[in-house]
Amino acid sequence: SGQLIRTIKNATVYPDYNWQTVWDGKDQEGDEVASGVYIYKVIAKSKNKGSGNKKVEAFGKAVVKR
Repeated sequence: SGQLIRTIKNATVYPDYNWQTVWDGKDQEGDEVASGVYIYKVIAKSKNKGSGNKKVEAFGKAVVKR
C-alpha cells in the first residue's frame, strides 16, 4: 500500500567488503508484517574525506511468506 514499514539506520560498512543485513520481517514497532511482497530501498553514503560525499541508492523486492 506504499507505506513505510521500517527504517534501519547507521550500519557501518568497510571498503572492499561485502555487507549484508537480514531484515527480521518486523515493522518499526517490532510486530511481524503480513505475508506479501515488499519493496526496499538502500541508501549508502560515503564519509571519506578524499572522495567527498558520495551517495548510492538501490531498490529491490523482498518476499515474506508465512
